[in-house]
Amino acid sequence: MTDGAAEARVALATVSRALNEPHMLRADTLARVHDAIARLGYVPDLTAGSLASSRSFIVGAVVPTLANSWFADTLEGMSQRLAQAGYHLMLAQSGYGPDADDSLVAAFLGRRVDAIALTGAHQSETLRTQLRHAGLPVVQLWDLPDQPIDMAVGFSNADAGACMARHFIDRGRQSVGFIGADEPRSLARLNGLQVAWTAGRQVAPAVELIAPGQPLEAGAAAIERLVARVPQLDAVFCSNDTLAAGALLACRHHG
Repeated sequence: MTDGAAEARVALATVSRALNEPHMLRADTLARVHDAIARLGYVPDLTAGSLASSRSFIVGAVVPTLANSWFADTLEGMSQRLAQAGYHLMLAQSGYGPDADDSLVAAFLGRRVDAIALTGAHQSETLRTQLRHAGLPVVQLWDLPDQPIDMAVGFSNADAGACMARHFIDRGRQSVGFIGADEPRSLARLNGLQVAWTAGRQVAPAVELIAPGQPLEAGAAAIERLVARVPQLDAVFCSNDTLAAGALLACRHHG
C-alpha cells in the first residue's frame, strides 16, 4: 500500500479508502489509485484485512461431488447472489466420506469464512457443536433436518420417496424397483418408497444400491441386474437424474 500511495502520489489512507470505501473518493482520485495498483501488480492481503475487520467476505460450501451436475444449479445460484452482495463462494468436495465434512469445515473456519453451507443433514455431533460455538451462519441444503445446526433450505427425501410410491400406485404398477447410491439422502428416499409402497402389500421394492457419484453407465448396469432378478418389474425409481438417464438408455437398448 505504501508503494501504491507513492506511485499514485496520494496518502496511504487514500489507498485504503480506494480498496475498502471507494465511494468516499472522487472519481479521478480513485482512477489514479487503481491505475497505480495495476501497474504495481498489488494484491490486497485479505487475511490481514479479515483479521482487522473480522470479515472475510467468503462463504464456504461443502458438496459431495463436483463431477455430477445436480449440485451445479445450487452452486451457480449461490455464487451469483453472493457476488451481488460482495461475497465470494469457496467450494470444497467431501466425496461422500462420513467424516470428510469435519476436516473441510475446520479448514474453512481456519480461513475465517463468514458463513458455511453444508449438503445434507448427517453431520457428526462434534461438527455440529463446533459450528454452533463458531457463531457463524450455517445453512444445511438438500435436506430438512429435525434439528438444524442453524438454518435449513431443502426438502424431505423420505417424503420424496413416498410421493414416488404413491405415483406408482396411482399408475397401477405391481412390481417396482429402486436404483440409488449408498449414501444418506438416497437411502432416505428408499425408506420413504418402501414404507409407502409396502403398506398393504406383500412384495417390497427390489433394490440396487451402488457407490455414490457413479456415471450413467452405473444406472444402465443396475437396471439390467434388477430385471434379471425380477423379470416382472414394471417401474423403477432412480434416486438421481444421472442414474435415471443410464437406466433409460439400457431400457431402450433392450427394447
